[in-house]
Amino acid sequence: MPVVFRRRLVFAGLCVGFGAIALLWPGDVPWINDEPRFIQKAIESNATGRLATEALPGHLGVTYGPMAIWFYAALLRVVHDLIQLVVARVLIVTTVTAIALGWI
Repeated sequence: MPVVFRRRLVFAGLCVGFGAIALLWPGDVPWINDEPRFIQKAIESNATGRLATEALPGHLGVTYGPMAIWFYAALLRVVHDLIQLVVARVLIVTTVTAIALGWI
């Protein structure tokens, strides 16, 4: 087996292993800070059928962009349970992080 393939296999195994740690207790997520507000705005966005145009105001009065709300709104169209939402988010974020690390 070539060395490069072996390194990639070890890297993939490590990414899967460390990514699985976050999935051991998916219901044990602290719903604090902005996360519940993002999900509430995503639910409202899906209910009205309109995309959010802004997110939450920052501490300096600047309103953040709506990308996080769009992300949760898209996920909420597929899953309808908060634990499933956490699992989907962990899978997406872990996959994107692993791809980015592999690319580096």
